[in-house]
Amino acid sequence: MDLKNKIAIVTGGATGIGSQIVKTLCNLGATVIINYNSSATAALQLVNEIKGSGGNADCLQANVSNYEDAGKLINFVIEQYGRIDILINNAGITADNLIMRMSEDDFDKVINVNLKGTWNCCKHAIKHMTKARSGKIVNISSVTAFYKYNKVFKA
Repeated sequence: MDLKNKIAIVTGGATGIGSQIVKTLCNLGATVIINYNSSATAALQLVNEIKGSGGNADCLQANVSNYEDAGKLINFVIEQYGRIDILINNAGITADNLIMRMSEDDFDKVINVNLKGTWNCCKHAIKHMTKARSGKIVNISSVTAFYKYNKVFKA
């Protein structure tokens, strides 16, 4: 697959699965914008690693669970690169606990990042993709719940 001249955004791209997605996209020729919320050092190190190996990457801090921040991320890419070809919604957090021990605040944080963050980024990006009549959106979710609770619920 050749992604030369493609512009991609990976939310939660500084660490974990996100950083591997970033590396794969760069290896395929894409310019990748790494979104991070709190992993600035990791994001900058990843940008330097990619540039050092001949790839092209940039990074931007934005809390995707915040509608305005998600808009800032999308607008940055449009202003700097002119378009968005690929949006990978990978940002996610966990607050694993039994429901009786999980606070409402923890639950809200998980929902806001994992679900609302995806919606926020799609909402902002889709108008540009529709206008360009081009673009791909990939939404990543975790199978942790399935594996973790499969034994309990015999699903």
